[in-house]
Parts: sequence; C-alpha cells; structure tokens
Amino acid sequence: MLNEHKDILLVNEMFWFNLMRREMKKAYSNKEKACLVYKKLAGIRNNKKLKSKKVFNEIYKRSKNADEFYIVMMEYLAKYFGKKRWGEKNILIFEDILKNTLNQFPNAKIIYLMRDPRAVINSLNKSLNIFS
Repeated sequence: MLNEHKDILLVNEMFWFNLMRREMKKAYSNKEKACLVYKKLAGIRNNKKLKSKKVFNEIYKRSKNADEFYIVMMEYLAKYFGKKRWGEKNILIFEDILKNTLNQFPNAKIIYLMRDPRAVINSLNKSLNIFS
C-alpha cells in the first residue's frame, strides 16, 4: 500500500542504512574511511549511481557529522527516487529504528500501520519463494 504512495520512499533494507549510520559514526572524521563505509554499504542496493564517490562527496559536504550524513543521505535517496519522505516497513527491527529515528529527528511523525494478518498469509501463499 505505502509502496505505491507517490510521496513516500520505503526501503526494505533499512537495516543496512542503520548499520551505515553506526559505522559512519566511527569513520566520519576521516573522509576516505567514511567514503569506504558509504560505498560498501550503499553497494548493497546494487545501484552504481548511489555507490559513486561523486554522490558520497555531495552528501558529505552537506553534513557536519555522522548523524547529519545519515539525514542528508536519506533525503538524497528520497529525492533520487522522486519522493518527499522516506519510511521503514521492516517490523523485525522497528524498535531499534524507532529509537534511532527519534534521536535524530526529534520532531518526526511516526505512523504505525499493521497489516491484516490474513492478507499477509494470503500474500505469502501466492508468492514464489525458496521454500515453495
């Protein structure tokens, strides 16, 4: 449902973005190390454009620290995909993401939607996966 929203970017791999945020805190003061962290973790999305040093430099110059880097990066991704906002849909790591998001975005608005479990089961039954 929200995947189809014209203004919201939902990424399945939010875990990797949070990992990047944590790793970036360790590396941010050394631009070359920070670039290596970014390229390694941005590459998980298999998008050469996002993985480029040019994109890293653009995000890096607009941020003063690792937390700002994360914010600017997520804003960049939303804009890159033509969206106004970004969101998370992985319930397994929701608590960690919620805590980190509220620390970085104290004025954030959180919308929690719970899908009807029957629809989830029906969707799983219809989809092809490695277990079918």
